[in-house]
Amino acid sequence: MQDKIEATTEVTRVEIISEKGREFVKHGCHSVEIATQDNGRTLKIFLNRELDQNTQKI
Repeated sequence: MQDKIEATTEVTRVEIISEKGREFVKHGCHSVEIATQDNGRTLKIFLNRELDQNTQKI
């Protein structure tokens, strides 16, 4: 299976949620790309941020 990459210009916030709640939040994103690799077993998110000061690690 070939790796798949999707890009969007509409996403401006990325969040990673676990059983504990929000683990990672980043605002001010643009040109977010989502890729799957390893036959769909690995998810990669590539962020291009407009404003670094809007980064929040929880």
